[in-house]
Amino acid sequence: FSFAFQPAGVIFDSYATSTIAIAGISSVDNISLSSVTYEKLLSTINETGFNKIRADEKDYLITKEILEIQAQNQEEISVYDSAPAINAELESVIFKIEGVDVYNIDMLSEELSKYSPGDSITLNVLGEDEEDYDRDIVLGEHPLNENRAWLGIGFIDKKSSGVIGKIIDKISSFKKSNTYYHPKFDGISTFIYHLLWWIVLISISVALINMLPVGIFDGGRFFYLTALALTKSEKKAKKAFSFITRFILFLVYASLENQDYANAKKVIKSLKQRQLT
Repeated sequence: FSFAFQPAGVIFDSYATSTIAIAGISSVDNISLSSVTYEKLLSTINETGFNKIRADEKDYLITKEILEIQAQNQEEISVYDSAPAINAELESVIFKIEGVDVYNIDMLSEELSKYSPGDSITLNVLGEDEEDYDRDIVLGEHPLNENRAWLGIGFIDKKSSGVIGKIIDKISSFKKSNTYYHPKFDGISTFIYHLLWWIVLISISVALINMLPVGIFDGGRFFYLTALALTKSEKKAKKAFSFITRFILFLVYASLENQDYANAKKVIKSLKQRQLT
């Protein structure tokens, strides 16, 4: 991987967020509100775009989509801070700060620490056309330290859970989290990387699925022979085999049913990232 790719920039995951009390909201898009509830807030905000929320003498931003997936939160909600990055709709890949290369979170934080709130800096970022360009942005004041410059971006802890997740993390450990890599050889590097990664994932997935104790896989045969050896009864072994097969199929069905719920939880989690800069 290091032969074909080189670190080129930093990728941030989200704009900075905060958790606020719904009852503390005083206005939405400069329209004063009182005795705010979740239902009242939901009916007030616009369908599209960001809505400006005022709470506890501070400004925040939220979209209706993000508010809707927090329906279970009747007292507090997660919102975006009204920070320089989100107000400027800053791109998620940053290559340079004032001409200085930044390859990881530490380098990004170190460079930003050289500036003060109110300073205008030039960032080299990755545009929608996949080409880099320069743009100016005025740094804000950090909410926890008024003397510290603040861009208003956040990074999510990407450690996976579960056996498969840990295996994938181990395999991809050669790549640093939140680092943008640029191919040294245009076209060829990317093709070879995706081809090898696809082969690895397919091989692991096939091996794991094939060991499931379900009738159509080798794992089902292994389970049946193991049950037969332990019970010494073909009838009991077949019952155990039938039960475990149906149980696995039920788990697959249940996981598909809960997919939408899991996606909603993932969005909420992404709003609660650790904010470093």
